[in-house]
Amino acid sequence: MKAIKEFLKPNWWKILLIIIIGFLSFFCEKEYITLGESIGKRGFPLPFFESGWTSRPGFNYSILIVDIIIWYLLACLIYSIITKIKRLIAKPK
Repeated sequence: MKAIKEFLKPNWWKILLIIIIGFLSFFCEKEYITLGESIGKRGFPLPFFESGWTSRPGFNYSILIVDIIIWYLLACLIYSIITKIKRLIAKPK
C-alpha cells in the first residue's frame, strides 16, 4: 500500500509531464470522412475535441477528465522508470 501511495504521490516533475503529454496529445488528430464531411477529432487516448468543416467545434469535458487521469498514470509510470534508472546508474560498485 505504501508503494502505491508513493507511486501516485504528486510532485512537480509529474505535473510537468502531464502538461507536456496533454500538449502533445492535442496534436494527435484522427480524421474521419462521413457523408462528404471531414471531421477531425483531437486528443489521446480518447478524442475530446471535434471539429468539422460544416459543423461547429465540440468539446467533451468528461472525456478530457478521463484523459487527464490516464495522462497522470502515464506520468507516474515515466517518473518511476526514470528514478529507477537514475538509482541504478548512481549505485556505487
